[in-house]
Amino acid sequence: MKQYIRRFAKYLLYFYIFLGLLTIVFELMKPEPFKDFQMSIVWMYLIFGGGISLIFPLIGFAKKKVYINKSFEEERIHLEKIMEAMGFVKVSDEGNLLSYRYKSGMKKLLLLYEDTVTIDHSDNPLIIAGPQKELRRLGRMFDDYLRKAED
Repeated sequence: MKQYIRRFAKYLLYFYIFLGLLTIVFELMKPEPFKDFQMSIVWMYLIFGGGISLIFPLIGFAKKKVYINKSFEEERIHLEKIMEAMGFVKVSDEGNLLSYRYKSGMKKLLLLYEDTVTIDHSDNPLIIAGPQKELRRLGRMFDDYLRKAED
């Protein structure tokens, strides 16, 4: 719940900054800036931004289970190679929890610095948590590796 509230506040702030700058730029492009500006647009932005910020943290982040055939220690090297190939760097390795973040500052910015992928390897299946898009990519790459390993 704490992460949801933090993400909600972050997306709300970023959304309002983006829309505010966009509105100012378009208003300044007019011959007479802010002459016919309507406050109803601001209320529409506030409602729309609040709705997007409430929904996006729910659909943009998830947990995925990845089943492995061997123990995690045997598959760890391959998992680290996959994460490196995707552009991630290990941030922490605490107990049964591995945390990775993107190396690239641009990718971090595009994900609004919500780019952390955590892997809980306390049991089989592995529980991977992070941005939905990255989880799908990681899951596909790991499944491909496991299929190749079986052949």
